[in-house]
Amino acid sequence: MDNISIAYNSLFSVHGRRFLIITLFGIFGLTIAYYVFQTIVFVQIKDVLKNLDGDFARMIKEIHSLRQNVTILETETENLKRNKSMWEEIKTALAEIKSAAAIKSNAISWHKSQCFNIAYMFIPMILLMIPAMRADAYL
Repeated sequence: MDNISIAYNSLFSVHGRRFLIITLFGIFGLTIAYYVFQTIVFVQIKDVLKNLDGDFARMIKEIHSLRQNVTILETETENLKRNKSMWEEIKTALAEIKSAAAIKSNAISWHKSQCFNIAYMFIPMILLMIPAMRADAYL
């Protein structure tokens, strides 16, 4: 090889220096672009993860709330079952009370009718006795 071709292909030549500068700026530019891209992407990923974390926390709270609601509903169902049996007992007791009240009502009406029968017997007797009592008073 001659000196001209070595100088022409050397990094110290004009073309070599131009190639070196372009290469260095290219590497530097690509590095900056990579870090800018990485920062943007990581910031976006971080925001997405924050949003997902918030959504996840919200979903966990909702799941916890739903579990509490299920527990409350189970308790209410048990109470309703107990209340249903108590309601059946209350209905039975009410039916017994109604029948007892009907029996008492019948008994009271019978006694009332007997009282009126006795009154209807004694009132004429008393009315008939008044003149006799007056007559006795004048004797």
